[in-house]
This record gives sequence, C-alpha cells and structure tokens, in this order.
Amino acid sequence: MEKTKKKSKKLFFSTPQKREKWMVCIRFPTDIKMKLKMQAEKDYVGRGKQSQLIEDAVKYYLYTLNDIKWADYQKDLDYAELIDDIHEGLNQGPLEGATQVFFTPELQDKILEIEKKVKLSNPLIRDVRTGLIRKAVSIRLSLGDKTFFDSIMKNEDGH
Repeated sequence: MEKTKKKSKKLFFSTPQKREKWMVCIRFPTDIKMKLKMQAEKDYVGRGKQSQLIEDAVKYYLYTLNDIKWADYQKDLDYAELIDDIHEGLNQGPLEGATQVFFTPELQDKILEIEKKVKLSNPLIRDVRTGLIRKAVSIRLSLGDKTFFDSIMKNEDGH
C-alpha cells in the first residue's frame, strides 16, 4: 500500500475592508416606519435595506436643493420650501423608536453643508438634520418606487 499525500490548498483570507459610514439615529412616525419597512423590502436586497432607502431618499432630496441661491436666500422660494420641509419633518408624529441610518462620507458632507447654511441663515431653527431626513423619507415613500427616482437622477446626470 502506497500512501498518497493529499495535496491541500492554502486559503488566505483578508480582513474585510470596513467602509467608513456616518451613523445617525432618527425617530420616524409609526405610519412612515411601517411604509419604510415594506418599501425597503420591495426595492432593496441584502443587509441594511431601510438604511439604503433612507440614504437614497436623502440623496434625491438634496439633489433638489441645488437650485437654492444662498447669497439671496430671503427672496428664494426654494429656500422657503426647504425651511417648510424641515418644520414639517420636525412636526411629524407620533414617533416610534429610533432607526439607525448609515450615510456615506460624501452624503454626510452634503447634509452637514446644508445644515450649516440653514443655521447661518436661520439661527433659531433646531434639529435641521432630523427634519430634513424625515421629510426626505416621507416624500420618497409617497412618490413612488426606486426605479422612478433612479430614472430622475439618471436623466439629470445625462444633462
């Protein structure tokens, strides 16, 4: 009997590269939280579906803010609409427990930039980020599925 030596391959695993993400905890109203859960299941796959939906919603919303003329914000209707949206987002209720959302560094910078501009132009407004995210999600949930918003973004990227 000959002994044959079994050849084995050595596998080398590299540690997963951790992408830096910015975590924000947001409390949503009961109805939006339920819609969020259902829509996320429908539109996204994998882990963090709700976080992906919220991140996309904020991306779409921030994209619409590109038209604001910050130098002359007192007369800008888009600015007035942004302030109304923030107030609407803050006045939503009744609120459920917090939902963790992870944003990319690029989106974090955009959110913080808008927050800074709003605070400078309207120092009495509080919780800009919370109001903005809640309103962005409620708009996203009321207007359609992911393909609708992706088509809008794609059309605008082409111009």
